Amino acid sequence: LNIENYPTISSLSYAIFRSKFLKENMIPITSGKVFIWLKDSYTGGSTDMYIPYGKDVKVYDGTSLYPSQMKFNKFPVGPIYTFEGDVTILDKDKFYWIADSVVNTKRDLERPYLQIHHKINGSLRTVALNGKFEMKIHSCEYYNSLDDYDINIKNGYLFQSDYIFSDFVDDLFKLRKSYPKDHPMNLVCKLIMNSLYGRFGMRIINNIQTFLNK
Repeated sequence: LNIENYPTISSLSYAIFRSKFLKENMIPITSGKVFIWLKDSYTGGSTDMYIPYGKDVKVYDGTSLYPSQMKFNKFPVGPIYTFEGDVTILDKDKFYWIADSVVNTKRDLERPYLQIHHKINGSLRTVALNGKFEMKIHSCEYYNSLDDYDINIKNGYLFQSDYIFSDFVDDLFKLRKSYPKDHPMNLVCKLIMNSLYGRFGMRIINNIQTFLNK
């Protein structure tokens, strides 16, 4: 691909994925109310900062942490269906769903981890709560949090699931490792891998630039 056709790294990453790795009829195009509803279920990452007490402190850095999650986890694909009621009766290995739910912590958690967007002093913030609240929950979050939360599923959207980023990550990571860490191509490959996933959550806004006389 000619990089001069792509003004950002994320657009280049997206073009590489679409031209080389995207299977036909795999990822549904969403718009309107469906897109807004689905986008609202994504709240961003959670980060904790720990004060390192003591002398023997070991610090670890993950290599390609985000791309590794893209490689080893299934994502929603195929047609979009709506559902009502207890979707958990379906095979969790075959289906991916996102649902409106009522959530309640089983006890006060020192570090609650299910997140929602909530307005605080007029601005939208990401918070993780103790107690009872409503949220849009992904199936992977649901199965990961049953030890700490009681969750009542109401309704939502149902998909099939598949490993859609594995080949993309494998090829880019292999290319990255073929260059030393101080080589520009090592960084380029890293940025291309890290820039793809967020591309699918971009707001649908079309900007048009034109030159006009008075």
